[in-house]
Amino acid sequence: MSHSKRTEDDKIYNKKTYVKKPKEIFKRIVGLCGSNKPYHKILDIGCANGAFLDFLGHIYPGASLFGWDISKRLLEKAKWNIKKGHFAQKDVSRPLKAKETFDLIVSTGVTGCFDAIEPFLKI
Repeated sequence: MSHSKRTEDDKIYNKKTYVKKPKEIFKRIVGLCGSNKPYHKILDIGCANGAFLDFLGHIYPGASLFGWDISKRLLEKAKWNIKKGHFAQKDVSRPLKAKETFDLIVSTGVTGCFDAIEPFLKI
């Protein structure tokens, strides 16, 4: 994964207002996950500016929210958007050893960045 491509992503994500007006795909994903489920710990891999994680925080108000992204700038934006979130800069194209467990793990745009999905699914 090229870090130079992420510079363009920063420009795109930081100009959007998805935090205040959620995308339709956010609503569909929640529909698949179930809005009445008791998720306590949610991880968004490739959280970008935190828009989807913020949306999830409103659907599951008691949940602890965690976001991972490769971009430090996007993580700063996510931290600004979600005060109660926990964020970490991680490159999921490399093997990771998760030390925590989560009730729900989502990733709304990262999987398309990989040639093979198998290593990503081992997180």
